[in-house]
Amino acid sequence: MRNVFVFFTFLFCILNNANSQGIEWVQNLSWGQILAKAKKENKAIFMDCFATWCQPCHRMDKEVYQDAGVGEVFNNNFIAVKVQMDKTDLDNDDVKKWYNDASIIQRNYSVSAFPTFLFFDPNGKPIHRAVGYKNSADFVSLAKDALNPEKQYYALLSNYKPGKLDTSELKGLARALRASGGSLAGRIATEYFVRIPMSQWGQEDNLSLMKDFASDTGMQKVAYSYLSGIPLETLSNTENIKLTNYFSSVFSIRKFVLGYLETLNTTGLLSRLQLLDLFSKYPDAKKIFSKFIANVKPDKMYTKDILISLGMFTQSSSDFGFKLFLKNSTKIDNIISSKGYSKAIIINILMKEIYDPFYAKSVKSGFDSMPWDSIYKDVSKKFGKEVAETIDIHVKSSLYKDLAESTGKFWGKYIDYYIEEKEKYGWDTSGPMHKFIDAQFINNFVFDAIFFHSSDKRQINIGLKWMEGVIRRNPGAANHIDTYANLLYKAGRRSEAIQWQQKAIKIASDEKEDWVLGALKNNLAKMESGTPTWIKEN
Repeated sequence: MRNVFVFFTFLFCILNNANSQGIEWVQNLSWGQILAKAKKENKAIFMDCFATWCQPCHRMDKEVYQDAGVGEVFNNNFIAVKVQMDKTDLDNDDVKKWYNDASIIQRNYSVSAFPTFLFFDPNGKPIHRAVGYKNSADFVSLAKDALNPEKQYYALLSNYKPGKLDTSELKGLARALRASGGSLAGRIATEYFVRIPMSQWGQEDNLSLMKDFASDTGMQKVAYSYLSGIPLETLSNTENIKLTNYFSSVFSIRKFVLGYLETLNTTGLLSRLQLLDLFSKYPDAKKIFSKFIANVKPDKMYTKDILISLGMFTQSSSDFGFKLFLKNSTKIDNIISSKGYSKAIIINILMKEIYDPFYAKSVKSGFDSMPWDSIYKDVSKKFGKEVAETIDIHVKSSLYKDLAESTGKFWGKYIDYYIEEKEKYGWDTSGPMHKFIDAQFINNFVFDAIFFHSSDKRQINIGLKWMEGVIRRNPGAANHIDTYANLLYKAGRRSEAIQWQQKAIKIASDEKEDWVLGALKNNLAKMESGTPTWIKEN
């Protein structure tokens, strides 16, 4: 970036554009045209790389991009552009024109998480980047860093040399650059540990720094040095268990910890089961647990800690815990205060061992080759009717979904079984996140399956009923209202559909949800002209 940008002051931004209502995005320009505009105006470029399904991206749109203070900073210093990185059936022509450039940008700048923020100088040279949701204050700070050559990610990446900074600066810089999504932050964090005494590694904030960079190979070596250097009996301390959990997939750490646990007797291991559980997917850990559980007396088996570990190490029908969970499910569920815990373990194992081989064959061949009746009878006889019914409906729903999506057939069966499964076993809407997630699942099923692939009145009416519940719980979600409106339209309730679609457009417009507004208006135009909205455009 040219030195002139160093002298841009944020005071200037605050004093000007007092009427700004947020970031002003360039519209209807190609990447090449934006580069030409930036060079002509001698302004840097800010690019928001987002995906339509990304909730943090939507939060940025609603909570940050509309902020007047953010708008003042970005509008004075940057040409701002939003680039959609995924592809959907609802994409308008402007989005489609960016498909090729979006793909190149995603590949060239390693855009693998959303939102990713990229900054370029007026000549199109990348200067800074960050990843993930930022509040307004942090976002303004990010803009400031992007205009400062001493803070720009790509400049630091090319100029970084170990040993140049004080250790007090290294920790802060590593954390500041962590949001950039590159490897530089991990290298700086590792250097911090190399240059401080090992006696300080176990401090709370330093352990937190290790966990922050658990995916970095240099930090994995640091964590191994720390864990192998502390007294063995402290490995099962709460903080060290948390740290080990972050690095449990690292071979050297796994080998060291399991080597220690293997030396313990039954009593010693009993108080360290939480540490052993971290490695439950590895055969070496299972051997240690099998030896332990074989030495536990039956009357001592029913404790919460042992049962939780037993659940984690019960991975096949031949394991000791399988029969225990099958025969004593109510007792076990009550002890660990988790209804359905035992049943879930049994079902997952049976699905893997009995259903999966037939399932894979059906998916590969493209038609249903499952011997449903014989499997159901066998499972019902050995493990009970309730277990057999639960697995049967779940597998049918999953299989016909895969077959429908891969062959274009079986949509009717998939929709019927999915409806049967959900109406029999219900939706988990406890807690705010479950409420949101389930609403999204319902919306996606109704739109992608019923709306596009069903003409059955019963299925359509059930979809409408489900969507009415979704809208009651999420009255401000424009995309959910759009689904409801479109299904009303397909059901022949045109006037109602138009009213709901207009409501969806108003919500999207008020909330500045530009990524969906074009598609909503397009659907409304089709409704008003009597054109089907359920036929996908090529």
